[in-house]
Amino acid sequence: MGNKDHLLEYKHAEVAKIFPLYCTVPFKGTVKAVDTSGKDDTPFRVVYEDGDSEWIGLEELKSILVKTSSKQQEASKSDSESTPVVLAGGRCYVTLHSAPRAPRNSTPGKGLSQQPSSSAGAAAAAIDYEGESAALLGELQRLLAHANTDKRWLIKVRVTLRSMQDGLPGFQAAWNAWAARDELPVMTLVEGAGPFKAAGVMLEATALAAP
Repeated sequence: MGNKDHLLEYKHAEVAKIFPLYCTVPFKGTVKAVDTSGKDDTPFRVVYEDGDSEWIGLEELKSILVKTSSKQQEASKSDSESTPVVLAGGRCYVTLHSAPRAPRNSTPGKGLSQQPSSSAGAAAAAIDYEGESAALLGELQRLLAHANTDKRWLIKVRVTLRSMQDGLPGFQAAWNAWAARDELPVMTLVEGAGPFKAAGVMLEATALAAP
């Protein structure tokens, strides 16, 4: 097959790939090694954020490469924190969650401890679901704009509420106000802590890149 030194340009490239059996949002990864011997048709070793890795070919690599819009590049110059936006395969993926609520006796770096005295229901009831949902939806709209798309191009929205009983009325009010008069996709609501165990609301959205 011959030497493939030109493939080295992809080393350290960032990727985002969805594994349907595990989640609906992409895992971020980095090309850590490139085999330039030409003896294999899967010369790129990608290591993902959870520590797993795989070898893939050039065509697959191109399909999952992370692309940064010009607006995101400009924003990153003045913002030291990376935005929760991934552009890959002609789609924009956004993951947001409300502010964590750490119990008073939690230890930094040790994870969250159990609620000291109040029940889970009481803790959930204290969350301002409407306010937090409205803030997340506003942030979603801002991030979509930075990615050169908007909510009209949304194709999937999944929302996780810490408590469905306490959170549904507030979230629904915020959603109805945000989505008014727009033809948005069906929104999926689930109950559970999700990966952000101390957050009241988590939002995952997928949008097509605007033409």
